[in-house]
Amino acid sequence: MIIKIYLNTIKRIIKIDYIGMINKDIIKYLVYLPEDILFYIFPFISIKTLVAINKNYYTKNHKLIKQMILPHRYESYIRNTIRKDHAYTLSFVLNENVDKWVSMSKYYYNHQIFTNYLYFISYLSIENNSTNCRKIIEDKAQRVLGKKWHKKVKTMKCKWNI
Repeated sequence: MIIKIYLNTIKRIIKIDYIGMINKDIIKYLVYLPEDILFYIFPFISIKTLVAINKNYYTKNHKLIKQMILPHRYESYIRNTIRKDHAYTLSFVLNENVDKWVSMSKYYYNHQIFTNYLYFISYLSIENNSTNCRKIIEDKAQRVLGKKWHKKVKTMKCKWNI
């Protein structure tokens, strides 16, 4: 009987936002529950929610993140990942998309034209002082574009006069 009351309470507490991340209040409540009850609650938590809990779940299910994010918001997700210096997350995104980003030509951002998207995210990591992300981007760029890839950066400022 007590377990049913706990389960019903947890079901009411669990609120998931638009990309499936856990509400911070849930973690606060789960910490105070006994381990026996957590054993019963765990199957009710969706995989989309578990992705955000720790690295093990993220490495197993990181492809779910791309499905949860709207396609037109995916680039802003990448930019926010770099701004917040989430290097672990960026490493997965980079490995999945590096070939596509290198083949992208002339990426426009903030009145500038970048040779490809990889140069842009490198620029963005420098601008936001994201050192961990910058190291990952540089390592990947050296493997894909060559050792002196940073010398080939071409950005043009294009502000239109009306």
